Amino acid sequence: MCADELDPDRLSELFDLGIDEVSWKKQHNYLTLVADHRAAKIVWGCPGAGEKAADAFFADLDPGSPRAAPPTPPGDTARSSLSARAHHGADQPEPPVAQRAAKLEAISLDMGPGYAAAARWHAPQAVVCIDPYHVVQSANKALDEVRRAYWNELRQSGDQQAAKRFKDARWSLLKAPTNLTDKQALTLRRLKAAGGEVWRAYTLKEATRAIFAPGLTVKDVAVLIDRLLSRLARSRLDPLIRLAKTIRKHRDGILAAVRLNINKAAPKRSTTRSDSSSAAPTASTPPRPPSPSSCSPAARSPFTCPTSRRRPLHHDTDHIDAERSHYSSARGAT
Repeated sequence: MCADELDPDRLSELFDLGIDEVSWKKQHNYLTLVADHRAAKIVWGCPGAGEKAADAFFADLDPGSPRAAPPTPPGDTARSSLSARAHHGADQPEPPVAQRAAKLEAISLDMGPGYAAAARWHAPQAVVCIDPYHVVQSANKALDEVRRAYWNELRQSGDQQAAKRFKDARWSLLKAPTNLTDKQALTLRRLKAAGGEVWRAYTLKEATRAIFAPGLTVKDVAVLIDRLLSRLARSRLDPLIRLAKTIRKHRDGILAAVRLNINKAAPKRSTTRSDSSSAAPTASTPPRPPSPSSCSPAARSPFTCPTSRRRPLHHDTDHIDAERSHYSSARGAT
């Protein structure tokens, strides 16, 4: 889109923002995008990612902002590589917050340090929210690490056919159960029957996704997070233990996103604030049973399924149902 086709007022009334990047060419190219959550539209973008890309947005939001990076002489690569925060690090007192940045109430981000540092520098009054999308994405990445490690074990064992069949299980594990094909649902049944580290990692991924199920209050989500952290820490799986540390670090930001109903997958939301009894975002729904499928004895794999005892697929979500039951009881007691 050409600059002269942009709405000149698109940055004038911003209150709740989302800052994120998209990548292509195997994450060698990045584009930072800024979304207006209330209007549910993209309002700004630039090449690159991280703190300096966010600095560029805030510089356009408030031209001449006292918190922006000062112009650097041509050829001064050392100073040009510094963020706005680094340029003003020694300023006492700190420069005042610019006019438009001062109106920002909430900024949703990923769990990396770059965008958060820029947001806290340019708009320190805004609530930093961790988008639920990124929490679930991190759980998916941890699960995929466990899957790849097991796949490599199969390859090194010399059973190449088993390794090949297990490699095809990737999307059965990473997709939402409601989106599985019949073949992928069949694979998931076999994984459950096999048990082990991969299935344990899958149940923890789904428990992470269930945190953002509709109908949960902020208090519910807080308890769910604490229970999940305990399960992750006891998983004996390094990727899941690292996930626990990440979620614990960003717990307040995750709860802020739930409290303010900010979700990347559903950027348009009510402009009114909700209290502690408000519902969580609805985009990341808990798993539902996939369509039933049988387990053929001819399709044996490293995760074989005993055909004589076919259990309904809703058993795949027993861990979610147990969590819901616990919170229904807890809420009734209060």
